[in-house]
Amino acid sequence: MNSKEFLEWINQEKSVGVHQIVVKSLRPPSAKHTIREIRLDYVKQIEEAIMKKPATLLAQPLLGIVSDIASKDAFNPALVNGYNINIIGGNHRREALQRLKTTPEVPVLLYVGCTDDEVVRLANLHNTVAQTLKFYDTIEKVMYCRKLLFELSNQTSEEPPKRKPTKWRNMCSQHLEEKEVSLDLIFFMASLSSRCYNLVRKIDELYKDARIKDQKLKKRESLILNRSIPTANLPTTNHFVI
Repeated sequence: MNSKEFLEWINQEKSVGVHQIVVKSLRPPSAKHTIREIRLDYVKQIEEAIMKKPATLLAQPLLGIVSDIASKDAFNPALVNGYNINIIGGNHRREALQRLKTTPEVPVLLYVGCTDDEVVRLANLHNTVAQTLKFYDTIEKVMYCRKLLFELSNQTSEEPPKRKPTKWRNMCSQHLEEKEVSLDLIFFMASLSSRCYNLVRKIDELYKDARIKDQKLKKRESLILNRSIPTANLPTTNHFVI
């Protein structure tokens, strides 16, 4: 099913609506549901944005999974702050709020009984729609596809498997909402040896920090390094829609 159909279905079958949740009790996603790493530069910018205009960023609900409830029938709203809630959408905001310690509760759109694939798809769609942060630059796509490659292959060493799982490319395409043919470079970089992959990550880090020798920033890149966080554009209804 396409993204719109998927959201209509999962909102109907597995959403229990928006609830006010104690900030300090919110948990990051589990390792298998982690879509992107927390970037402290983004967190700092969100902290500053919250301090300046708290209502703007706090009104939009985070996306959460109730990890200790298997079905909607088992969910009790009166006990909502006693459940284990893992945030799968809005983790930079969660991190910023927990660091600031100025907001006791925030709205969280909760889902229960989701499969791993459903959780990952929800998280990706949230990133696409929210626009709170830029969705996946090239390296973040590479990191995600490499993570999925190792998971599907049950790979425990630092080197990627020589034989790729047949469903890997298709799953990356679905989760990133891009055609496989457009991800060829991503697949190649995600399959690099450990040594080469770590070099690529290091170069990317240096580039983003403008620390490459004789690096000249274009106007757009200069703005990105000094960017502010745009307003979130999520609906405030009890469902996540696109």
